[in-house]
Amino acid sequence: MLSRLPKFKDVFEKRNVGVYPFIIFWKRPSARKLSGVGRGVRLLINVYAFIGIAVLVYSMFIFYNLIINFGLVEIIRKVAVGNVTQVRSPLVPVVPGVTIPFREFIYIGLGIAIGVVVHELGHALVLLHEGIKLTGWGFGVFIIFPFAFVEPAEDEFKKSRLISKLKVLSSGVLNNAILAILLAMLIIPPLASSLAGYSVVTITSTIPGSPADRAGVPTPSIILTINGTSVRDIDGLRNYLMPYVNKSVTFNMTLILPDGSIGSYLIRKLSNESLLGIYITQDVKELINAGGYYIVKDPPQLPLFRLAFWTYIVNYSLAIINAAPLIVTDGAQYINELLKKFLGEGRGGKVSNAIQIFTVALTIILLIIGLLRRV
Repeated sequence: MLSRLPKFKDVFEKRNVGVYPFIIFWKRPSARKLSGVGRGVRLLINVYAFIGIAVLVYSMFIFYNLIINFGLVEIIRKVAVGNVTQVRSPLVPVVPGVTIPFREFIYIGLGIAIGVVVHELGHALVLLHEGIKLTGWGFGVFIIFPFAFVEPAEDEFKKSRLISKLKVLSSGVLNNAILAILLAMLIIPPLASSLAGYSVVTITSTIPGSPADRAGVPTPSIILTINGTSVRDIDGLRNYLMPYVNKSVTFNMTLILPDGSIGSYLIRKLSNESLLGIYITQDVKELINAGGYYIVKDPPQLPLFRLAFWTYIVNYSLAIINAAPLIVTDGAQYINELLKKFLGEGRGGKVSNAIQIFTVALTIILLIIGLLRRV
């Protein structure tokens, strides 16, 4: 390992740099207070911290409403009437290639990295505002994903007032919620609008023996026109075909074929056939007419949209999940501190553990159901 070679070890240590397999990070030894911050800014940070408490409580409510009303209660209802096969879960785990496409994984990873950095910065800000020493803090990179970390002085945190603890524990959730809201309101809408003109309908496969199959329609192909009418989205195609459901008709469909060339196919549908027999998806693609064939590629702003979208999803999820009492989360510590304060160390700890065990068990069950429904 590079950092353990005598030649490099002193250089890394002097610069507070750590190097491990897949990880490199920079760490500041300690920090005790916010420097150069005026009274007005401190007041704003205090208001921000109290808002964080409200946001964590609300996020915890959302989580329990999700897993109990839309999870446990629905499962009991379906099982009670014998519809076990209809049981659904409001929670779905992130499994690349199963619940999400592999191509989205890089954006989810970056979204998680951004979420972790934002989350930890919230903790650091409020810790310093409350006068709780940081024994260390810093930034790093895991493989290609950035991360941040803070290390509060455990003894000082344990001795601090309850309200200070609640402020600190809530601040990370608040930061994730703020980032999710900003993305949803300011970043994603204009990006989505800019992509609207790149919508295409792709035929992914055909049903054997169907009109499209008999016409020899190749897949995957992008639909350009049907009987001269431009096709840009699934709703438009469906609305065009609806009047011909129970009629004998021939459609002239112009397609961009898998090799980029243009082809026209006559699809003859009989009156006893209600469907063309095509499976379609709506994609976002830039079509460049190169004279006789098309170059099909992703629009230049699509990666930015995907990053913004998944960062929103990840940060919204982090705000909800971290607010839930799931043993290692901020919500778990939040519940633990409150119950121990008002019920006593022993009784409060037992009630806290019971709540967390129930929450974790139900969450795991719902995640398993969610995964099985996607496999």
